[in-house]
Order: sequence, then structure tokens, then C-alpha cells
Amino acid sequence: MNLPRSTYYHKPKADTDVQGLITEIEAIIEEFCGCGYRRVTRELHRRGKPVKHKKVQRIMKERGLQKRPKRRWIRTTNSNHGHRVYPNLMQNLAVTGPNQAWAADITYIGIRSGFVGIFPNPEAYTRLVACYLMEYAEDWSTGKTYISKNVIEEHRAKILKAA
Repeated sequence: MNLPRSTYYHKPKADTDVQGLITEIEAIIEEFCGCGYRRVTRELHRRGKPVKHKKVQRIMKERGLQKRPKRRWIRTTNSNHGHRVYPNLMQNLAVTGPNQAWAADITYIGIRSGFVGIFPNPEAYTRLVACYLMEYAEDWSTGKTYISKNVIEEHRAKILKAA
């Protein structure tokens, strides 16, 4: 026989009861609501069933038992307000050259100590940002940014200068 010596010494892995493991995982998830594959694996180890975490993760994924991740962002847009909604004036406008239409955008970036507001003004034809304003919002809990009138006037002057 032309077989390697390791074939003789090979011991096959013990055949695990997959269906029993599935029922055990489902029982753990029912008992401890909202736990992921790491906690399920740890609980299986505590109960005397040594199973690899990848197998638990695969079974949970196949059966749709995975925990949904938490949302990690803050909703900053409030569309339920009583304020006037202005129409989109550029919706049917055909822009054929530069400096015919300008746009505005407001973007808030979260940092450790609050938010930074970035207000770019791109030109609609070339889509290049000609000027922008960046302002730090100290008290975001009230929903107000503190931009002084002279900062807005400086920004308006930059827009007119770029046009």
C-alpha cells in the first residue's frame, strides 16, 4: 500500500450533534435575549459544550439568530416641523455654463466635544466649492449653532468675490 504513515495514525474528529447544538443555541438566545455569538459561545463553554466561535456564528447566521447592531449615529434631521418648506428652484433649471447657479449645503461632523458645521457653496455647473464656512457648535443639545452675523457677512462677501 502506498499510503502515508499519517493515514494510519489519523483519528477522525468526533461527530458532533449539529441539531442538538442548534437547539442549545436557540435555548440560550431565548434565555438571554439580545446576546451575540460571543456570549452564546461563552455560555456553551460554561455548559460543557466546547464549540468554536466560528461554528456558532455560522449557525446563528444561517438560522437568522444574529443580534442586530446598535445605531451609532444621531439623527440630526427633523422633518416633522411646522416651519415653511421652500420649493426647489433649481429643479427644472438647465445650467449650461459656469456662474449661473450656486448651491448650498450644511454638513455637521461629530467630534468628541460637540459638532463642527461645514457650509460649502459649490457652483452648480463645475461643482467646485468656491468658498466655505466652518463653525464650531458649542451647545448642540439646544439644536442651535452659534454663528455671529459678521461671520455670515464675511461668508457672503467671499461668495460675491468668487462669482
